[in-house]
Amino acid sequence: MFTLSGRTAAVIGATGYQGLGIVRALLDGGMNVAMLTHMPERVAPIIASLPEEQRSRCAGISNEGGDGPSLSRVVETFGSLDVLIPNHGPGPRAEGLAELDFEDFSRRLNMMVAGTANIIRYALPYLEKSSAGRIILISSAGARLGLAEEGFADCVVKGAVQSMTSYLARELAPKGITVNCIAKSGLKDTPFLKKPEPGKPPVLGEPTDSPLLGKIPLGFSGTPDSFGAAAAWLASEEAAFVTGEIVNLSGGLLLG
Repeated sequence: MFTLSGRTAAVIGATGYQGLGIVRALLDGGMNVAMLTHMPERVAPIIASLPEEQRSRCAGISNEGGDGPSLSRVVETFGSLDVLIPNHGPGPRAEGLAELDFEDFSRRLNMMVAGTANIIRYALPYLEKSSAGRIILISSAGARLGLAEEGFADCVVKGAVQSMTSYLARELAPKGITVNCIAKSGLKDTPFLKKPEPGKPPVLGEPTDSPLLGKIPLGFSGTPDSFGAAAAWLASEEAAFVTGEIVNLSGGLLLG
């Protein structure tokens, strides 16, 4: 079991099927988890579905007012901010350069590169106070492999996230903050809660296999629990000597 208990993680993009894998893993390890979202209506049924002991350690916090105020509310709620996991952004679109929607490409760059840098900047004063400050960024195997299934836009943007990981790992190491990245590809993917039937709470959609399944050397798709386990390790005290690393969570799609 990893050492996580008593600390607080802020997870952006926590209400999707894969993001919930991170939430579950961190809660199981004893952490407090703030789910930062612009759709807070999705959080209440998720918290209600948790084991009773975990409900008081999980909170939904709207980020509609901006990154600074939302992180302040995390600290007001739980007393600290120790781990930041920006898992936000749309899923990949299998479009090459010729078919590229440049408006979508610009939105992805703004959200997943500029937006990630911005929330990290607001988080730093809190992370510097932590005895185990962690930043865990999210990329994909396509950042290095140029996978057609992930498309031009996603591969380019996720490549920038990996560059950000390397830069920030060096800059923040003297402050005791580690910066690592999970390059996830080939995971089962059902992004959001299904639209509820009248009078019933939202429920998770059924997981579907990744379009990359046929290329995965291990022969099966990863799961949200795989994603959560990787994040829990990087967030733990046991990973204190790991920084600047890209953890390939891809079933062998990307080696080395």
